[in-house]
Amino acid sequence: MAVFRGIFVPMITPFNDKDNVDPGLIKTFVDFLVENGVHGLIPTASNGELAHLTNEERKLVWREVKKAANGRVCPCACTTANSTREAVELAKNAESLGAEMLMVSPPYYFGAELTSAEIVEHYRQIANAVSIPIMLYNDPPITGFDLTTEIVAELAQEPNISYIKESSYNVRRIGEILSVISGEKMTVFTAAYFTALEAFVLGAVGWITGMQNFYPGACVELFEMCVERQDFVAGRKLYFEKILPVGRLFSELHKPTGIVKGALEMIGIPMGKPRLPFQPLNKTERARVREVLEQVGAL
Repeated sequence: MAVFRGIFVPMITPFNDKDNVDPGLIKTFVDFLVENGVHGLIPTASNGELAHLTNEERKLVWREVKKAANGRVCPCACTTANSTREAVELAKNAESLGAEMLMVSPPYYFGAELTSAEIVEHYRQIANAVSIPIMLYNDPPITGFDLTTEIVAELAQEPNISYIKESSYNVRRIGEILSVISGEKMTVFTAAYFTALEAFVLGAVGWITGMQNFYPGACVELFEMCVERQDFVAGRKLYFEKILPVGRLFSELHKPTGIVKGALEMIGIPMGKPRLPFQPLNKTERARVREVLEQVGAL
């Protein structure tokens, strides 16, 4: 199996004026991201509004992303679902449509009610149904379930469960995973903007976060500085001056999809509005996003 690392963008899903997925915009968006040096694309994850998409819409997005990527970067489909049966079917569908990796979170509806044994079996069923690598997606605030280091170590025994997107916002967890599980068994991607630098220092070799949709160049640059060249002095300067100001918008405004789509419109790549119940930015919020993008030179 190929070894993946770098900037994997959790792509937003573009909608047209009738609130339908717009395949034409997917091609435009993929070209923009690839031209800015990203290493992978993850459609239909949280930033892609997975909970607001039908399964047929998700399949359409996977098909179009694969076609638009055209072998230039890794297409990694998020196939999270609430039942194991549905998750298995989606995983098989994504693989058949050309996904080179899958990203899967625990079921998010009954997350707080599930036991560790149930979660482990859920993932094992998915892993046994496909031959491509699986990236665990740990985001307890969203799913209600925490993939602890012990659970990750158990799942790492499956040959194709070999990646994790760690979104618990606890950078200590990344150190725990890397110290307990061999790097050959589990490759760690970080998620939160405010722990990216620390995660790279600890040994994470990938980064997945919403700002990469509209600010990919700076994110690629941080990865190259910290992971490829191990230049953490230069990386820290870039992080403080360019990454954190943009990242703070997400904590400040609490509209992640609205920020991403609003920012994309500002840089000349309109991707439509978020799907209800998500709301677009209001006038005050748009002004704040524009102010920060101008501050960091993104406009």
